[in-house]
Amino acid sequence: MSTSPVNAVRDLVVDTGPVPIAVRDFGGAGRSLLLLHGAGGNLAVWTSFARLLTPDFRVVAPDLRGHGRSGSGPWTWADVLADLEAVVEHLGLADPVVVGHSLGGCLAAWWGRTHPDCPAVVDLDGHRGAETSPDNYPGLDPGQVTRDLAALSQVFTDQAAAMAEPLAPKQVAAMRERLVGAMTATGLPPEQANELFDRGLVVREGRTFLRPEAETVQEIRPLLRDGDLLDTLHEVRSPTLLCVATKDLPAAQAFGDLMAAYRRGLDRDLDLLEAAHPAVTVRRLDTSHAMPLEQPALVAGLVRDFVAAHL
Repeated sequence: MSTSPVNAVRDLVVDTGPVPIAVRDFGGAGRSLLLLHGAGGNLAVWTSFARLLTPDFRVVAPDLRGHGRSGSGPWTWADVLADLEAVVEHLGLADPVVVGHSLGGCLAAWWGRTHPDCPAVVDLDGHRGAETSPDNYPGLDPGQVTRDLAALSQVFTDQAAAMAEPLAPKQVAAMRERLVGAMTATGLPPEQANELFDRGLVVREGRTFLRPEAETVQEIRPLLRDGDLLDTLHEVRSPTLLCVATKDLPAAQAFGDLMAAYRRGLDRDLDLLEAAHPAVTVRRLDTSHAMPLEQPALVAGLVRDFVAAHL
């Protein structure tokens, strides 16, 4: 059991691990709970969500390496797990429940795989990447799969290249208006949306860049493209809740046929996973991939109920 004053939110940097990791301790009383954001995000994504959990948990969220205000370094599962070990040890978070979204959900599963005594893992739509084996798009013509995957790969490549370029002030302002507007449209408070945006920027030698930097993106991408998180979930022995989105994000609409086939393959393999692995519970939610922002009360309730049922 770990405690921190319920309403005391503090920011700190844990520098006892491989790279400095920025952390927000949201306070709360009860079992420790670690929140892990997705690729391109940062700890500010959890602010409203964390407040829903502090009555029952001591809630802590780091910026993953290469994101937010944390330091940069090689991006492998082992490297990032070492960062989390340093955070857990520094803050005295004995056997935390680990909750992650997207890339953070994959990381939560890896934590469960390497920590068999973890009391519970909650993975919010972190499974296999949109770029995956052609076998994972059943029902779609193989030629179309090949063409669509090539086009999708080019989108990701172009995004990574753009992240290597500095942003002019007008670009930052336009990006802020677009992204903060999209986030507040989901119900996110404006101050949280602006902090989330600001933590995703870094100034170097007077020039503004996005975080994570292009190098980090290029290291993360093959982890999701070439590995299948469902294989990792087969090896997790901790009670695990996998929440799966059933709606596409607007950006995925250009690849509607590919994403429909992707979901068929995912559903096929999730059914096999759940049948073979009694520790895993799969919940399909009527949300998009942005489920912690779209449905924070629903998702927080699922976390709370799942942990209560397994402790």
